[in-house]
Amino acid sequence: MKASIISGWNAMRILRTVMGIVALIFAFIDKDFLLGAAGGLLLGMGIMNISCCGVSGCSVNSHSNRKVTKKGEEEIQYEEVV
Repeated sequence: MKASIISGWNAMRILRTVMGIVALIFAFIDKDFLLGAAGGLLLGMGIMNISCCGVSGCSVNSHSNRKVTKKGEEEIQYEEVV
């Protein structure tokens, strides 16, 4: 747990942490519970490196299912969405 908190800091994680700290400061100044809850959520997300989807929950699949024909062209596969 300690290693995951200390390592892996990127721009979005720093931004979430800073926004959470700023929101908590303004919540204490204005005595606003809702802003404090939002600031606490942002601060927790930044410290624990989670986002709305979780860690790498919204990543794109890097493996493709493309088939190449003999001419070197890609065969397009369509998927019906209902």
